[in-house]
Amino acid sequence: MTRQLSLLQSPAFLLSLGLLLLNDFYLKGAFPGLLTGKLSDFTGLFAFALFWIALFPAYRKSTCWGIALFFLYWKTPFSQPLIEGWNSLTGLHYARVVDYTDYLALPVLILAYRYSLAYAPDWKVRVPYAIPFSVAVFAFLATSTPDEYDFFLVLDETYELPYGKNEFVPRVDAADSLFIEHGLPLSEGLEPDTVNISYYAAHCGGYQWADIILIPRNDSLTNLQVIGLYYCTDDQQRRPLAKAEFERQVIDKID
Repeated sequence: MTRQLSLLQSPAFLLSLGLLLLNDFYLKGAFPGLLTGKLSDFTGLFAFALFWIALFPAYRKSTCWGIALFFLYWKTPFSQPLIEGWNSLTGLHYARVVDYTDYLALPVLILAYRYSLAYAPDWKVRVPYAIPFSVAVFAFLATSTPDEYDFFLVLDETYELPYGKNEFVPRVDAADSLFIEHGLPLSEGLEPDTVNISYYAAHCGGYQWADIILIPRNDSLTNLQVIGLYYCTDDQQRRPLAKAEFERQVIDKID
């Protein structure tokens, strides 16, 4: 099978791969915001497309379409059973946050496609194929695990919701930009439930997660206990900001 492995040595591939790693392992935590929140989507999609085109250049158009369709699916709640099944099967911990604004990165697949057509081997950086190949595999796998770029801020706050536990899910579904990632279906009766919910954090430029426990007191009153937030930085000085943003984006919408 013909391959175009020199694409793995191309300046554009190496630059996008380097930016992906730099952003996920340093910039997101040091400079949280919209730019660093989205940079990995743009650089990651571009590098991911060139990686597979290098392996299967005869199917470059199908490759780009396939990546686009999978990315659309990956960023929806419908992909959660696939993620949980894979994690259970492999013992690994892959994750993503549901953030439809990430779809803004999809046009870079067109750039990757056109770059692969225009690329000339004379442009390559002379490093062995195995090096960028191995680094790329590591980057694609490592940047899909939340522990690498998300930080856990302990919040330990409790909020009183003026309705029963069974109303929680419909209220979340009706709210704008709120998604339940884990913890469904809820148990019956007055048993507590641990739920993982994602919400948009403007300060981080993307969606963040919160671990919460629903503790029903009766049929018309529920305590929502927040264990902590998976946030874009571990700077404890930003804890009040993170708390205020959680209350505005979650509690105010479902109260």
